[in-house]
Amino acid sequence: KQQTQQIMSEKLASALEQAGISRIVFIRHAKAAPPDGSKPKKGEIPIHDWQRDDQMRPLTDKGKQQAAVAREWFQSDIGVASNKILVTSGARRASETL
Repeated sequence: KQQTQQIMSEKLASALEQAGISRIVFIRHAKAAPPDGSKPKKGEIPIHDWQRDDQMRPLTDKGKQQAAVAREWFQSDIGVASNKILVTSGARRASETL
């Protein structure tokens, strides 16, 4: 298994190099509202139902602040102009983070 992973890593590195890609940055979405829109009580673990409208959860106010900081970092430290492509999931919270 380790040898297979090593081979796959080398193939990925080679493909990225051939495509001229020198950096990939993964960013997780900022803080999002719970699936049902309610806030869990302190100490309560929210139950997550993947069958609900999970894809439509918006960012919370805290998430909007986190997203602003992430965008500033991305623009100043990474440099938007030097990026060829930005990819996000279809989830609202992910696109709002970018």
